[in-house]
Amino acid sequence: MFDLLKIIGGAEVGVVAADDHMKVIYVNDQSKEFFKASLGQENFVGRNLTELHNPKSVEKINKLYSEFKNKKRSFYHYTIKKPNGTITIVIVPHYDGDQFTGAMEFIFEGSLG
Repeated sequence: MFDLLKIIGGAEVGVVAADDHMKVIYVNDQSKEFFKASLGQENFVGRNLTELHNPKSVEKINKLYSEFKNKKRSFYHYTIKKPNGTITIVIVPHYDGDQFTGAMEFIFEGSLG
């Protein structure tokens, strides 16, 4: 049997998971390194996404979560240009049957396209 958390933890991509109330429930080591370098903090488990973003971003996150809950969107992605390169972030919802249970964020160094 595979240990899913071990697989995700060892992936060469940052992974952040939040529940349906936007509380961070998982951050892998690659995400911790990214957030430590860019924000000076490395572990956000237990904190709400609304505490970690500016008001304009919180508006977008609220809208995105609403779209995920209502199954009007299956993923969202964007890129951030940094002095040392590009970061691409892909956000996907997760469900238990039809029940929205939160979202996962994948952080990639570079562009996906």
